[in-house]
Amino acid sequence: MWPLLSAPEAGGQRLEEIIAATPASQFVRLSANYESLYVRAIAEVDAHLASNNGANARQTIRPLIEKIVVQAAPAPRLSRTPAAT
Repeated sequence: MWPLLSAPEAGGQRLEEIIAATPASQFVRLSANYESLYVRAIAEVDAHLASNNGANARQTIRPLIEKIVVQAAPAPRLSRTPAAT
């Protein structure tokens, strides 16, 4: 650890190292109410972007977004093997 880093900065650096060393998951599990949370959040963002105060945000965000795709992951397969006796 570098002595010039404060504790939060060192913790952040360690977190970056852990994330970099962790293999990416093929699927991200979302909570059951994710759809309603997402719809509400998008409605709030849309309302803000439609307001006069959202002009700067619109100009900043538009070039960054290519597309957003949300798909359902396949259901996990449950094993039906009998318990060992």
